[in-house]
Amino acid sequence: MLTKGGSDPHLIWEGVLEHKELLKQLKAEKFDVGIAELFDFTGMVVFEAIGLKNIIGAHSSACMLEGTAYAIGQPVIPSFMPASLGVTDDSSSLATRATNVLFTFLSWYFQTSIAASADSVMHEKLGGSATPIW
Repeated sequence: MLTKGGSDPHLIWEGVLEHKELLKQLKAEKFDVGIAELFDFTGMVVFEAIGLKNIIGAHSSACMLEGTAYAIGQPVIPSFMPASLGVTDDSSSLATRATNVLFTFLSWYFQTSIAASADSVMHEKLGGSATPIW
Protein backbone atom coordinates (compact mmCIF):
# COMPACT_ATOMS: atom_id res chain seq x y z
CA MET A 1 0.00 0.00 0.00
CA LEU A 2 2.69 2.53 0.95
CA THR A 3 5.33 1.46 -1.54
CA LYS A 4 4.35 4.09 -4.10
CA GLY A 5 6.98 6.81 -4.02
CA GLY A 6 9.42 5.00 -1.77
CA SER A 7 10.22 7.46 0.99
CA ASP A 8 8.81 10.59 -0.68
CA PRO A 9 6.00 11.65 1.68
CA HIS A 10 4.12 13.55 -1.03
CA LEU A 11 3.82 10.41 -3.15
CA ILE A 12 3.04 8.25 -0.12
CA TRP A 13 0.12 10.50 0.85
CA GLU A 14 -1.16 10.49 -2.73
CA GLY A 15 -0.97 6.69 -2.65
CA VAL A 16 -2.87 6.53 0.63
CA LEU A 17 -5.60 8.79 -0.73
CA GLU A 18 -5.97 6.59 -3.83
CA HIS A 19 -7.19 3.70 -1.65
CA LYS A 20 -10.82 4.82 -1.77
CA GLU A 21 -12.22 1.52 -0.48
CA LEU A 22 -10.04 1.59 2.63
CA LEU A 23 -10.91 5.23 3.28
CA LYS A 24 -14.59 4.36 2.86
CA GLN A 25 -14.25 1.55 5.44
CA LEU A 26 -12.48 3.88 7.87
CA LYS A 27 -15.15 6.54 7.42
CA ALA A 28 -17.88 3.95 8.08
CA GLU A 29 -16.30 3.23 11.48
CA LYS A 30 -17.39 6.73 12.62
CA PHE A 31 -14.42 7.25 14.91
CA ASP A 32 -14.90 9.77 17.72
CA VAL A 33 -11.25 10.80 17.85
CA GLY A 34 -8.02 10.14 16.00
CA ILE A 35 -4.50 10.17 17.45
CA ALA A 36 -1.71 10.89 14.99
CA GLU A 37 2.06 11.19 15.19
CA LEU A 38 3.20 14.71 14.29
CA PHE A 39 6.30 13.50 12.50
CA ASP A 40 5.18 12.54 9.01
CA PHE A 41 1.52 13.71 9.25
CA THR A 42 0.12 10.62 7.49
CA GLY A 43 -2.54 10.24 10.17
CA MET A 44 -3.61 13.84 9.67
CA VAL A 45 -4.05 13.24 5.94
CA VAL A 46 -6.13 10.10 6.55
CA PHE A 47 -8.26 11.81 9.20
CA GLU A 48 -8.97 14.71 6.86
CA ALA A 49 -9.89 12.28 4.08
CA ILE A 50 -12.45 10.48 6.26
CA GLY A 51 -13.84 13.70 7.72
CA LEU A 52 -12.60 13.15 11.28
CA LYS A 53 -12.25 16.52 13.01
CA ASN A 54 -11.41 15.49 16.61
CA ILE A 55 -7.67 14.92 16.33
CA ILE A 56 -4.95 14.61 18.94
CA GLY A 57 -1.40 15.22 17.76
CA ALA A 58 1.22 13.12 19.53
CA HIS A 59 4.98 12.81 19.73
CA SER A 60 6.49 9.43 20.50
CA SER A 61 9.83 10.89 21.53
CA ALA A 62 10.63 12.48 24.88
CA CYS A 63 10.72 15.98 23.43
CA MET A 64 8.35 18.05 21.34
CA LEU A 65 9.57 18.95 17.87
CA GLU A 66 10.18 22.63 17.26
CA GLY A 67 7.52 23.01 14.56
CA THR A 68 4.84 21.85 16.98
CA ALA A 69 6.23 23.94 19.84
CA TYR A 70 6.14 27.12 17.76
CA ALA A 71 2.65 26.28 16.46
CA ILE A 72 1.19 26.04 19.97
CA GLY A 73 3.22 28.87 21.50
CA GLN A 74 5.52 26.73 23.65
CA PRO A 75 8.88 28.39 24.27
CA VAL A 76 11.85 26.92 22.44
CA ILE A 77 15.22 27.43 24.11
CA PRO A 78 17.86 26.31 21.63
CA SER A 79 20.80 27.65 23.64
CA PHE A 80 20.52 24.64 25.97
CA MET A 81 19.51 21.16 25.04
CA PRO A 82 20.05 18.19 27.41
CA ALA A 83 22.77 15.94 26.01
CA SER A 84 20.36 12.99 25.91
CA LEU A 85 18.16 14.90 23.44
CA GLY A 86 20.78 16.67 21.35
CA VAL A 87 23.92 16.18 19.33
CA THR A 88 26.20 18.02 21.75
CA ASP A 89 27.22 17.67 25.37
CA ASP A 90 25.81 19.69 28.26
CA SER A 91 28.50 22.35 28.11
CA SER A 92 27.49 25.94 27.48
CA SER A 93 30.28 26.88 25.11
CA LEU A 94 29.61 29.15 22.17
CA ALA A 95 30.16 26.26 19.76
CA THR A 96 27.67 24.05 21.61
CA ARG A 97 25.05 26.79 21.67
CA ALA A 98 25.57 27.56 17.98
CA THR A 99 25.21 23.86 17.15
CA ASN A 100 21.99 23.68 19.18
CA VAL A 101 20.59 26.72 17.35
CA LEU A 102 21.47 25.15 13.99
CA PHE A 103 19.82 21.84 14.87
CA THR A 104 16.77 23.64 16.28
CA PHE A 105 16.37 25.44 12.96
CA LEU A 106 16.87 22.22 10.97
CA SER A 107 14.31 20.38 13.10
CA TRP A 108 11.78 23.22 12.66
CA TYR A 109 12.45 23.36 8.91
CA PHE A 110 12.08 19.58 8.51
CA GLN A 111 8.77 19.42 10.37
CA THR A 112 7.20 22.49 8.80
CA SER A 113 8.29 21.37 5.30
CA ILE A 114 6.67 17.96 5.81
CA ALA A 115 3.51 19.64 7.14
CA ALA A 116 3.40 21.99 4.14
CA SER A 117 3.73 19.03 1.79
CA ALA A 118 0.87 17.24 3.58
CA ASP A 119 -1.24 20.40 3.28
CA SER A 120 -0.46 20.54 -0.43
CA VAL A 121 -1.58 16.95 -1.01
CA MET A 122 -4.75 17.42 1.03
CA HIS A 123 -5.73 20.54 -0.92
CA GLU A 124 -4.88 18.86 -4.23
CA LYS A 125 -6.69 15.58 -3.54
CA LEU A 126 -9.41 16.61 -1.09
CA GLY A 127 -10.18 20.14 -2.21
CA GLY A 128 -9.59 23.62 -0.91
CA SER A 129 -11.73 23.08 2.18
CA ALA A 130 -9.18 20.71 3.74
CA THR A 131 -8.19 21.83 7.23
CA PRO A 132 -4.59 23.07 7.32
CA ILE A 133 -2.22 21.23 9.66
CA TRP A 134 -0.94 24.36 11.41
